[in-house]
Amino acid sequence: MAIVENKVKITFINGDVYEGDPPISKKLNGFGMYTVANNHTYKGIWKNNKLTSGVIIKPSFTYIGDVYEFQPCGRGSLTRTYADNLTTV
Repeated sequence: MAIVENKVKITFINGDVYEGDPPISKKLNGFGMYTVANNHTYKGIWKNNKLTSGVIIKPSFTYIGDVYEFQPCGRGSLTRTYADNLTTV
């Protein structure tokens, strides 16, 4: 017997995509990944449409840790990527 988890994939008119736990009362709650049309990715724990902890991936950096208003905040690790593809931690 296979247990199938209830996951959704939502593609918005602007090209953004959310994959993860189903929204509750039209708000993202639980674990999921939100990819913005400009290739920024937010993955982790969502509460009331806001990422509270997880991973932020942008062309210039990758961040793992606490998040507030879609920005690194509190405890976490930031790795920067430069134009020559070198990285620093």
